[in-house]
Amino acid sequence: MSTESELARTFDDEVVERHARHFVSLLQSTLEIPNDKVRALDLTAGTGYATLPILEALPAASQVIAISDDRFRLKELHKKLTSEMRRRVFPRKDTLQRLPFADHAFDIVWACWPTRIPTPVAPILRQALRVLRPGGQIAVVVPLHGSFIELIQALGSSDSSDGEITVQRLVAETPQLDDSGKWTKLLTRCGGIEARAEKSTFEITVEPPASKDRLIARHLLPLWLGEGTKDVDDLLDRSITETLQVSVRVGCITARRGAVEIEE
Repeated sequence: MSTESELARTFDDEVVERHARHFVSLLQSTLEIPNDKVRALDLTAGTGYATLPILEALPAASQVIAISDDRFRLKELHKKLTSEMRRRVFPRKDTLQRLPFADHAFDIVWACWPTRIPTPVAPILRQALRVLRPGGQIAVVVPLHGSFIELIQALGSSDSSDGEITVQRLVAETPQLDDSGKWTKLLTRCGGIEARAEKSTFEITVEPPASKDRLIARHLLPLWLGEGTKDVDDLLDRSITETLQVSVRVGCITARRGAVEIEE
């Protein structure tokens, strides 16, 4: 089994229960669900961790187009769909920067990025607003600045004198996560109106050896370190020798589609 396939197959157990479900919960409490059926777009379908909970909250006969760039996670989503769901959920592998939909095609659009924020993100947000009808709602759920501070501090306490790569250098060379203010300004620059943010915080428990904690080593470290390496695994285990509580700050940034046309 390939690494990509295994990560997709185990994503719900390793990531959703401890981490991503908090992002989905904030999304559920922030989205304004209309009374009439809607056509919705999930830009981050993955295994369906956000698609299916939001589907349950939508009015009957609503439909969700569920996009992912990971065919392995889409395969896991397909496995979850009942015959009834298949009439309402339509998984697709598409490019977020160039959505194959007409202007004003959707009533609601959301993106839930608990483990990976694509870069550059502005073209994706412009595309999302372009396909949203005027007055429709977009929601983006992301980890915010201030997340993982305890983990970064623990990693920074470990150094190397034999020339191997160090986590301190990797952290220093990687841009920090944005705060909610930057996200609201970005949505506004991309064409959204009435942008606002809701926030929440939760904790993750990390037990040594941290390199065996796949949520941390394989899903979250890439947020600021890029893909994991053996050297980083070694540093994880040297740095984290006791149970560690790590805080994650989550923001759900929402906006509406105005009447002005969105430039691609």
